[in-house]
Amino acid sequence: MYKIMIVDDEVVIATQLEETLTAMGYDVVGTAASGEQAIEMAKELCPDLVLMDIVMPGELDGIDAARILKDECHIPILFVTAYTGYDLIDRAKDLRPTAYIIKPFQGSQIRASIEIALRNIELETELAASEEKYRELVENINDVLYSIDVKGLITYVSPQSKRAFGYTPSELIGTDYLRLIHRDDREAIGRRFQDVLQGRLLPSEYRLRAKDGAYRWVRTSSRPILSGSEVVGLNGVLTDITESRNAQEKLNQSKHLLEKTLASLFDAVFI
Repeated sequence: MYKIMIVDDEVVIATQLEETLTAMGYDVVGTAASGEQAIEMAKELCPDLVLMDIVMPGELDGIDAARILKDECHIPILFVTAYTGYDLIDRAKDLRPTAYIIKPFQGSQIRASIEIALRNIELETELAASEEKYRELVENINDVLYSIDVKGLITYVSPQSKRAFGYTPSELIGTDYLRLIHRDDREAIGRRFQDVLQGRLLPSEYRLRAKDGAYRWVRTSSRPILSGSEVVGLNGVLTDITESRNAQEKLNQSKHLLEKTLASLFDAVFI
């Protein structure tokens, strides 16, 4: 059951709201008569939604109290007021209230506004959970995600860049991607960049300079970013393949040494 708190200095209105909400099946956890009391009560009761009158006695009106509740407690606000002046509405709308109900109100109006407000809360909660899940996914994978615009400037880098290469995203965003690439690989990678912008999707392997000055072998796969029909850049995934590349190099060296040894043995036996 959702918990709702009422803030209104008019006893008759507050009582009417409480009776209406209770009849609708909501749990009215408290009623406050001033902005100061509303803040104190909300911090203690943690309601899911606050029905807030705008004009009230005290140093804090409903808008000031609502701003504090949203900033400090993240509680959604539904304004209920008899005042429709543009100055009040302008102040109130900056807080992005879930609804704005004008007195005198009907029970059906209250029900509809609250149901919509609570549904929006559910959707925002689901969205926040989805964003958190995506953020954790991005931060916990080993590969580095990146975006580059058509001018070759880095526009996004995932946080893994710090762990993988020593650079924070802020150190890379806005810089030319080619400055990180080994000079012997730049020309080929520059051509591959243009290939990707034109839709030719082939992985690339090259040497990338880490913050400590050492070069790491990386493999990238990327694809164009479209805005309508216009290509505005590319998104990509970068994988550090230094260890596998070094292992392959050592294997090649061992094979070469083995072939030389076998050849020497062959010559010694048959010549």
